[in-house]
Amino acid sequence: MVVVKFNGNESEDSMANEDRYPFLCALLRDRNLPFLPFYSTRNVAEIFKVVPRSILYLIKAEKLVPRDLPGRAKFLPQDLEEYLRKSKKGGR
Repeated sequence: MVVVKFNGNESEDSMANEDRYPFLCALLRDRNLPFLPFYSTRNVAEIFKVVPRSILYLIKAEKLVPRDLPGRAKFLPQDLEEYLRKSKKGGR
């Protein structure tokens, strides 16, 4: 993965990302992965420590909605943040 700097100041960018995407940034930091402007199915699988097929199951179940982006990218950071905000562990 590649680290992307939007305005040339990595610390300001990471702070802005933390404010906008707290759950995603916490997960990326925990996994030691960089924040990207968009993610492929394989990137998302790496973030969640699952195989890409598991992400395809989430898409089929309409729990994670992909976008029609050019190339292999299917998800924006806000898509992953929304999924993380909505996800809750089921209890008995």
